[in-house]
Amino acid sequence: ERGAMLEDLAEQRRLSRRMNKFLQISLSGLKVRLDAFPESDDHRLANCIDVKMADFFVAETVSSSKPIKLLGEWFNETEHPRDSNDGLIMMKMVSWHPNYRITEENEIANDVSQVTLDVLPLRCNIDQRAIRFAIAFFTADDDNAEKTEHKWAVGLKEIPPPLFQSFKVKPCKLKVNYSPKKVNVEALREGSYVELINISPLVDMVITLQEVRMNDLVGFGPNIKELLSRWIEDVCNTQIYKFVANAKPFQPISSVSGSAANLIVVPWEAYKKGDKVGRAVRAGAASFAGSVAYETLNTSAKLTGLAAQALSSATPDRRSIESAVSSSFLPSRPNDTPRGIGDTANHALESLVAGLETANYKIVIVPYREYRRSGTTGAVKSVMRGIPVAIAAPVSAATEALSYTLLGARNQVRPDTRKEEEASERGLRHDF
Repeated sequence: ERGAMLEDLAEQRRLSRRMNKFLQISLSGLKVRLDAFPESDDHRLANCIDVKMADFFVAETVSSSKPIKLLGEWFNETEHPRDSNDGLIMMKMVSWHPNYRITEENEIANDVSQVTLDVLPLRCNIDQRAIRFAIAFFTADDDNAEKTEHKWAVGLKEIPPPLFQSFKVKPCKLKVNYSPKKVNVEALREGSYVELINISPLVDMVITLQEVRMNDLVGFGPNIKELLSRWIEDVCNTQIYKFVANAKPFQPISSVSGSAANLIVVPWEAYKKGDKVGRAVRAGAASFAGSVAYETLNTSAKLTGLAAQALSSATPDRRSIESAVSSSFLPSRPNDTPRGIGDTANHALESLVAGLETANYKIVIVPYREYRRSGTTGAVKSVMRGIPVAIAAPVSAATEALSYTLLGARNQVRPDTRKEEEASERGLRHDF
């Protein structure tokens, strides 16, 4: 009976809803203009629809306790400045009535439409756990659900979706960061080469989705399906190398190599155009030096941050010791991204103070309590037990201070990266 009860409780926990794990779709600044035209013998024009969405993003809390933008605008004033009148998503649709409303099969004929869709550059921060969560949600087992069909009165028919004579999607750029957690080895052995993506994280991979034009498809669903199919085919045929070049071990090398090529390409292009070669050489050298500095600071900040987390997780703080609840003694990083080295001083100082306080607690306060409780022998044993923490805590704090300072230096060297990260946080704090 106890085993059955435990199994029942485990099943209830598995099926229970986790309120802190969800996906959220946020829209803002939606504008729709509809120009409808009365039926006339002079024309077949039905309506014109103009849709503009100022902002759109998908956020998730599956991979982290804090909300993360799974999909949103890629803000970069240097590479692709955004006009203030542009929407993140813009669609124009023109529809005509058919020549004959009733077909020879006694069915209602489709309206004929033409669509143009324009999407500004997007940034994706994808975690494998969030993707699995979404797939599990949208492919839930509903075999037992009752399926009901629309029942129409005699002589009534459902109005069919429009026939898209032309469905045009303009080119779009994606900047992708992907964090895999697990590789399905069995699926890989069976020939599912998609699992190769889960071997290594992808960092700042830029993909260009080419212009696609589809003709004579009925409804939005088939058009979207065909669009995704063509985009995937184009990426596999022309941009598959980026999945290797932007894999985490190779991404810094690829970035620096691309800037190194500018030392030759930029002067050569200037020579062919008749521009000043000396200026082009200086521009290429500045690009290369900036790329090296950025990648050095960025990689160092990440490595020292990981080292600080590893050391702090192995170093219990005062609350952990007193309450037996595991927690890190390091303070949480500020919500605002540091603009430069000057903005990192407060957090770096707080980290150092926290490290010294933890070391002082283990090497001074705890031995003093043991001395009052059990004398000199207990105090000496307590000091010996506290030596590892007394060494690791200040080192961890100093590593965290260095990591955050390097992050500020990186943002000072590349303010465009800082603005991208600030844009990726926009709209999250007051919505969640």
